[in-house]
Amino acid sequence: MRTRKELFRENTKTKKTIQIVFISTYGLKLNKYSGLVSALVTLDDLFTTAEW
Repeated sequence: MRTRKELFRENTKTKKTIQIVFISTYGLKLNKYSGLVSALVTLDDLFTTAEW
């Protein structure tokens, strides 16, 4: 993921922050790579109604 992030930065010449968002049906297992993910979206997040 780190390599892809840097390749994207080099190819697009962006100066903006790049965030890795993980979309999953089951969530994210915590391990040495899970710290690279900026945000996690699960099916529960997509299909629950927001209380405004």
